[in-house]
Amino acid sequence: MNPAYLFVIISVLCSVSVAHVLRYAKKHFSSVIVVLTVNYAIAALVASFQANLEGLSIFTLISGCITGILFIANFYIYAESVKENGIGASVAAMRTSLIIPVGSSVLLFNETLELREILAGIIIVLSLYLLQNKVLKTSTTEQKNRSWLLIVLFVLSGLADFSAKVFHESKSGLENPYTFMFIVFTVSFITGLFFLIKEKRKIQQREILTGVALGIPNLFSSIFLIQALSQLPAVIVYPFANIAVIIFGTLLGYFYWKDKLQQKQWLGIGLAVSALIILIR
Repeated sequence: MNPAYLFVIISVLCSVSVAHVLRYAKKHFSSVIVVLTVNYAIAALVASFQANLEGLSIFTLISGCITGILFIANFYIYAESVKENGIGASVAAMRTSLIIPVGSSVLLFNETLELREILAGIIIVLSLYLLQNKVLKTSTTEQKNRSWLLIVLFVLSGLADFSAKVFHESKSGLENPYTFMFIVFTVSFITGLFFLIKEKRKIQQREILTGVALGIPNLFSSIFLIQALSQLPAVIVYPFANIAVIIFGTLLGYFYWKDKLQQKQWLGIGLAVSALIILIR
């Protein structure tokens, strides 16, 4: 196996940590805006120690600012979609958004899809469908109107993921991933701080500590993803990372959070594992 897959695996473990710290936050706090804002502050602070702003290009600065807004908007839309459409449909929308970075890498950066990658992609989509929890159906107009959140979540997640590929392809020789992520998380922090001040709510110490716990893995999930993209094609990295997050996240939910898995979800995990084997062979 290519050693570069180690970067993907570390990124995946960080992403799973982020998901479960967020789950803790949603369970214990009425709003996650404080946790998100502190998380971005910590991530930006850690990234600043390795950032090299002297070689910063205008393109990286602008793309970093746009990505920073995408990051926090994506978190917010995800929280709203979970509330309105259920966690199963929301997670599926986020993970199937890998179509955007994979398709864009093929169209814009001339990456090619081999037969095994196409096969793995089909299996991944099928496994994601099986891994969804059942969502109660309703025919009310209000509930139907909330389905647009899934579309927005799909687009924002795909664009946020693709930003790592864009940075890798466009960076100057003096720039490193920490420089890009410093800009991203600083803009996310400023955006979150604006809404936090607007809310004028009391901040709990536990919210701050949870935000600190979230910030470190949030930063390194992106750093190691960019490192993986420097050694592996995006058409492999994105599907591998997305489906691995689903596998580890689902299993951690089963063993730690005591989530109940349906038979079809176990089948989905099995298909997901087979897709990973196809990708790394």
